[in-house]
Amino acid sequence: MGALEVEPISPHEDIPDVVRYWHTTQGLDVLEPGFVEYPVADAASLPGIVTKFSAVQDGRRYTVHRRGAAGSVILKLPTTHHPDLVANEYACYQLCKALGLQTADAEVITREQAKLPEHVPVNDILAVQRFDHLPDGSRIHMEEFNQALGYAPRHKYGKGLQQDWPTMLRVLDRLSPQPVQDTREFLARTVAAILMGNTDAHLKNWALIYPDGRQPCLAPVYDCVCVAAFFEGSLPQQYAVNKAIDVTMRQLGWDDMQDLIKSAGLLRPQRHIALLKDVVAQAQSVWPQLLRDAPAAMQRTVQARLEGGVALARAA
Repeated sequence: MGALEVEPISPHEDIPDVVRYWHTTQGLDVLEPGFVEYPVADAASLPGIVTKFSAVQDGRRYTVHRRGAAGSVILKLPTTHHPDLVANEYACYQLCKALGLQTADAEVITREQAKLPEHVPVNDILAVQRFDHLPDGSRIHMEEFNQALGYAPRHKYGKGLQQDWPTMLRVLDRLSPQPVQDTREFLARTVAAILMGNTDAHLKNWALIYPDGRQPCLAPVYDCVCVAAFFEGSLPQQYAVNKAIDVTMRQLGWDDMQDLIKSAGLLRPQRHIALLKDVVAQAQSVWPQLLRDAPAAMQRTVQARLEGGVALARAA
């Protein structure tokens, strides 16, 4: 979703031939911007190859987007370094939904449903319904916060959580036709991201959507991943940016949240804090059951955070 980013590939890596072959045989010599095969080798992103395809759904089958076709579904393959990425992201969607957050509709599908060639070594694929597409194929305008705040694509981490989050809240409070709903939803999502270890909730993973073509509302949750689960056994230089963000997230307490809310100019900050403490209590109550179906590393990571691994969970 959003602008196209191009990054140089590491001399030690290449896009797997089986994936490139699938692109070629499907006629995907040019893919839709935002859904490209690209190497992610910097310290700020998941290592390995992340491939997204725009697809058309026909019942329980999915056809990879061809030029001229309206793709209403995003198919996401696991990375080479993290074969459990699909299960991780799907579990994060379930955790968000359990808190009543608005999310994109996502499900795990089989290679047969996606018509993968036999030699493509992928079994599970995440199919995410595009919320910026209507059933008739028409599109709803959406804008990533990275773009809305005037940052270049490469500056997706902005100026830091404690500066960017209040700015994003002010945008929603002043421009959304449903400011109370959107600001409360935004705050609840920040707490959920902290609790689940989604340290990659950068400005390109938050968006505004324009249902009426004029006024922006907060778009549903998308691209939610427990990145902190990948820290186990990683080298110090791996996930350097994400690890730094995690330090901030872990230390963020209720006084900090109140300062953030006041900085955004929202009324009744104490009321917002009370609602957010309810979000933490709800996560501590319902997430452990849902985590039983998540990858083992994610189970350990999120459970530790719920049990006091982050400041918000220690004083809820």
